[in-house]
Amino acid sequence: MIYRLLFRASHKRASLRVLVLMMLLPIGKIAYASDLEISYFGLLEKSSQRLIIEGVGMNYTFGALGVNLTTQIASDTSLTTRIGAGYTPNHQVSFAGATFTGPFTGYYVGASTSTPIFQLTGQTDLYIDTDLSYRNFFSKNLVGVKGSSTFTGTSDGVMSVVGLNAVARHRLTSLSYVYASYGVSKWELKAIGDGVSNSGLLTARKRLNAAGADPRWSIGYRWQEADSLLELAMAHQSLESATENSIISVQAVAKFAF
Repeated sequence: MIYRLLFRASHKRASLRVLVLMMLLPIGKIAYASDLEISYFGLLEKSSQRLIIEGVGMNYTFGALGVNLTTQIASDTSLTTRIGAGYTPNHQVSFAGATFTGPFTGYYVGASTSTPIFQLTGQTDLYIDTDLSYRNFFSKNLVGVKGSSTFTGTSDGVMSVVGLNAVARHRLTSLSYVYASYGVSKWELKAIGDGVSNSGLLTARKRLNAAGADPRWSIGYRWQEADSLLELAMAHQSLESATENSIISVQAVAKFAF
């Protein structure tokens, strides 16, 4: 995980709790519905190269494993909520001229809807998808070096995304289809890194606050029958409002229906 962020710990935890509750409320109302599906996802996001935003450089990587809950909220609209977490024992970050390594923990919360609009051809349908997601990644135990000085530090970051996409699904068989989407997302990244030398005489600190509204696309494959599902996807998120680089993500979803 890899930016370093803003909010104070108390504010961050409160915001995350509120977001989780907002996303789980619709599921709570229909928790006993027969069409409720549980699936499991793995997500990996990585910047195409080192991001340079407002003169601050970073290598962005975020990964999470988690659970999806999917149900029908209308006759033709599905709702999926997801919660996940990730951990890496030894990740490297740099800020203020110092290089730090240490363990990072991350949390992911998201929700999305999908609604069919019309049939393009006999095998191809057009959908409108909406989504929002929140990522928090942090480390409280970093060890760094700047010149001949040794530092201890912390890093904390949040990235949120709200998106709208047009999705074309082309059926390959009665159980599988491929899809391609294109849309726009509004994103915000806030991060902070703090370090102090062991002597207490030197400090290293960087803050980042960036936001934009940029295009994104994705492609994927999905196979599903009554009691199982496999989905593989790749997505590209432009950050051209703030930097020339982008974020590429891959994800896999497996389902077990009850």
